[in-house]
Amino acid sequence: MSRRLNAAPGGAGGHAGGHGPAGASAVSVVTVTWNNAAGLRQTLASLAALQHRPLEVVIVDGGSTDGTEAVVGEYAGQLALSYSSEPDEGIYEAMNKGHRRCGGALVHYLNAGDTVFGEPYAAAAQPCLLPVRVHDAEGRYFFDEFVRFGGRAYCHQGILFPVAHPDYDTKYRIAADLDLMLACFPGGLERLPKVKGGGVRFDQGGVSTRAAATQTHEFLAVFRCRLPRGEALGLYAYLQVKRFIPQALRRAIVGWRHGR
Repeated sequence: MSRRLNAAPGGAGGHAGGHGPAGASAVSVVTVTWNNAAGLRQTLASLAALQHRPLEVVIVDGGSTDGTEAVVGEYAGQLALSYSSEPDEGIYEAMNKGHRRCGGALVHYLNAGDTVFGEPYAAAAQPCLLPVRVHDAEGRYFFDEFVRFGGRAYCHQGILFPVAHPDYDTKYRIAADLDLMLACFPGGLERLPKVKGGGVRFDQGGVSTRAAATQTHEFLAVFRCRLPRGEALGLYAYLQVKRFIPQALRRAIVGWRHGR
């Protein structure tokens, strides 16, 4: 089941011509959710509060039974929404489904529970990085995200991708987003412009933050596939050393680097 719910004409969020709401940007937001109605409400509320709203929000629901569809209906008059609900084979298949329905020039993957602040889409005209405020599992501010792995990786929710990007590789359970970054930006992420007027709040605790061993294994597979041998070996060595540093110490180091 898939349907489009456009913002009502006139007033805040009404049409200004085309199918997006007034003040709409060239950004299609793809939001994947499954039985997280409360998180989806937070995400849609943050998008609806923008002056420069996305062209559309493509919601891919994995067949929720918790009232998710009712939450979508609450924002049908404020955002241009496209909603589908059916079982899928995982988050990356769901993202691929959403990507294929996008009509904007840029795609922002913002999953249920992620929120935006400021005006992140106001000047978005090309692929770019958005500032990301990382919060811990208890919702406390932790640090501002930074480009990692020698310029190769960044918080997935902090990137506006070109709409003409390849599919997520669903053979990966939790590293297909890293694989996509390397495929889209082979010269590194630090070459991308960084938005200054807004960004994303990301709460740790998702799939990739809970499965460290699998993440390391898949990261290594991605590096071997996408990077020159020397660079891949250097990142392999870094990840092996990182395994022996307790998580609490790693977090303390990150906090110290960012003035906490």
